[in-house]
Amino acid sequence: LPSYLKQCFAYCLLYPKDFRYNSSYLIQSWMANGLLQKSNKSNQELEDIGLQYIKELLSRSFFQEVQNHGIFLTFKMHDLLHDLSLYVAQNDYCLIEDTNKTNKFEKARHVSILDPKLSVDAATTLLHKLGNNMQTINFSFKYWLEDETPGININESLVETCISRFKHLRLLNLRYSKLETLSSSISTLKHLRYLNLRRNKKIKKLPDSICDLQNLETLILRECEDLEELPRDIRKMVSLRYFEITTKQTRL
Repeated sequence: LPSYLKQCFAYCLLYPKDFRYNSSYLIQSWMANGLLQKSNKSNQELEDIGLQYIKELLSRSFFQEVQNHGIFLTFKMHDLLHDLSLYVAQNDYCLIEDTNKTNKFEKARHVSILDPKLSVDAATTLLHKLGNNMQTINFSFKYWLEDETPGININESLVETCISRFKHLRLLNLRYSKLETLSSSISTLKHLRYLNLRRNKKIKKLPDSICDLQNLETLILRECEDLEELPRDIRKMVSLRYFEITTKQTRL
């Protein structure tokens, strides 16, 4: 593989086996981490470049069971290729599905913590073992896993630990959590480009400070059914490219 495809392929390690990838969300994740290469003379949007990468990987049979949903594709990766991604990723990427069988995650910059047996206290301890240069943290991929595997019960203190320790975060996936509030200190993550709060059904309001995330490109609030209103200054988030929302607010 050319070097630009190797990085994107290695990133796929962060998703569990038998996961059904969504091309849009995968491209947004690549984009958030600066993995899409755009030449100075190119007029292509980054999304088009990401789709080109996916088509190249498809043509090389890295993905299978492709389904075309019109505006996006879904597909899977064979288990053997998932194992290969572990080799290509080396120490930069780490999928933690069982903390008893995981090692060498301290140097990783991109981590998915998906061990359903992991308590909040154990997850917090794990976060303190990670390096401060973390760029990706995924806590949940429920819904796209066909067996509906439960994730960690994420609470406010766990999120606060992420915010306080990892100032270089580019992607934070908190989907299917049970958060009631999002800390106002989220604004300190100046490099954050992707924030997924999908199906946090207890959140009623977002902190006004979220509008200070001037680099945020993707904000997913889909199925946040109790969300009553958005911050007034959300229009100031000038870098937003994707915004998915479920809200009780009748006018935006």
